[in-house]
Amino acid sequence: MTVAVVEAGSFYEISNGNYSQMATKGWYAAIANITGDPAYLWDNMFPFMKKSFTFTPPNPKFRAKNATVGYDLSAFNIPVGGPVQLSYPKYAQPISSFGAEGYSAAGFKEANGFLDGNLLGYGYWPFTLRPEDSTRSSTESAFLSQTATRTSLKIYQSCMARNILFDGDKRAVGVNVTVAGRRPFILHARKEVIVSSGFIHSPQLLMVSGIGPRAMLEQYNIPVISDLPGVGQNLHDTPAIGGVIHSTSVPGRSAWTRSASSFENAVQNYLNNGSGPLSSPASDFAAWDKFPANLTAGMSRSTRDFLKKLPSDWPNVEYVLQASERILSAEQTVSDTGVIGTILVSATSKGNITIQSADNTVAPLVYIGWLDSKEDQEMAVAAYRRAREIAAGITAFGEEIAPGANVTTDAQILEYIKTKGIGAIHHGAATCAVGRDASSGAVVDSKANVFGVKGLRVIDASSLPFSAPGHTQGVTYAHAEKLVQDVIDAAYDM
Repeated sequence: MTVAVVEAGSFYEISNGNYSQMATKGWYAAIANITGDPAYLWDNMFPFMKKSFTFTPPNPKFRAKNATVGYDLSAFNIPVGGPVQLSYPKYAQPISSFGAEGYSAAGFKEANGFLDGNLLGYGYWPFTLRPEDSTRSSTESAFLSQTATRTSLKIYQSCMARNILFDGDKRAVGVNVTVAGRRPFILHARKEVIVSSGFIHSPQLLMVSGIGPRAMLEQYNIPVISDLPGVGQNLHDTPAIGGVIHSTSVPGRSAWTRSASSFENAVQNYLNNGSGPLSSPASDFAAWDKFPANLTAGMSRSTRDFLKKLPSDWPNVEYVLQASERILSAEQTVSDTGVIGTILVSATSKGNITIQSADNTVAPLVYIGWLDSKEDQEMAVAAYRRAREIAAGITAFGEEIAPGANVTTDAQILEYIKTKGIGAIHHGAATCAVGRDASSGAVVDSKANVFGVKGLRVIDASSLPFSAPGHTQGVTYAHAEKLVQDVIDAAYDM
């Protein structure tokens, strides 16, 4: 078997926070409704959610007694699971032990691990970490390197897919590729071509191959294989919009770097047994919430109507308790800070991916669309007000450093978010969205087959219909496991 592996985006081994949780039952029901396929209902997807992971409970030898973790073993295949290791760090951030008091005072309830189809509530979340040494359990280490040594899988390193090739019957028969920019050659496909290039480059590859909006393809003299207006459209993301920053009475996450001895101890603990502050990816305590009535009352009718239409278990905002060490201005004297970070997980705004050349070595144009809609702007302001309610109950917090006590009106808060708060968290999805047919703006069917052609699938977060209400790692693993089973079933006529 020959497979062209195409990866796009940032240095994911470094930038990914390793956070892993599942979406909600209502979120999956929404996908089942969009596709008309009950295979996407929670009960049918749950085996695929379990399949990738092996769970190791937190080690009480290393974690503080006030850093107790709640989890549900029914969310895992016990005792033998999949190749990706899921566990908890051998170190809890000091600020996190104050999380329960702040969230509960604001009306949150304790969650049970964020893997059982319910996100509403607070708690510690699991990470894709190898428990023995606290290194990242990645797709490369868990799947690729293991498979490459014992199967006929052939990997082309530094290989870029330039365009997909089709026969006269519109069947994908291969991929035109180049390695390290050298002379292109063709990888032939015996059965199917699978695109897994991410929410930016999967639609780009389809478009330069003749699949996408006709007008755009003709603009760059690309022969139209399948006129699909939805390719590159419908970009959903869950933007990180900053948060409320306070001084704290506990060490920040880089406090161990302040003296030679603490630095040496941290390094030795990590090298010896994967423990200490270096074993923690950073933020380890969070909550998901739907806006309470006191915050929705001041929203516009359109925002309230949108929120009412969401499934009852689909949260609006993720609130992350973070320890930080951040200098906001030259006058600031506080180095240890704590943050209630906010992420909009029910955003309405949409962006798009468009090409600016028939040559896909030319970067596509990405319009991310954050906070375009009035609804998202109102939710962003409400999220900050809710974050302040949480912060008020955290006894380790001191003065509010940012946005600052003088930032109180909706306009002031929104201006702060737009200029200093908002940023990427890389949860983009839906640019090759799944759906019933192309007329709805969908690009692939419920088994990831691209409309209008044969032998071509898109299996990555771009073929979700919208971004998940939380972090996308666990959701994308489950999505891929389900679709890979569809590929296997088709190969064996099952």
